[in-house]
Amino acid sequence: MVMKSFGWRTALGVVLVVAWLVVAVAPADAQCVMCRTALDSPEGRMMIAALRAGILVLLAAPFAAFGCVAYFAVRSQRQLASQQEESEA
Repeated sequence: MVMKSFGWRTALGVVLVVAWLVVAVAPADAQCVMCRTALDSPEGRMMIAALRAGILVLLAAPFAAFGCVAYFAVRSQRQLASQQEESEA
């Protein structure tokens, strides 16, 4: 399989995107304290199971999207590799 090497601009772009995502997530951590305080109250204990189920439901779409993109990327790479092997033979 032939791997394409990426340039320094692509690597810099990836580093900047990852750094931005890390910084963007930092303010969201403050909300967790408020959620924990609300769920620790007697009324909130009944909502814990619903909150966990809601989190799983919200995570389903991104995981499905990532899985589809990964599946089609791998399938495309395998098709390209098999076409290159056929053309070389």
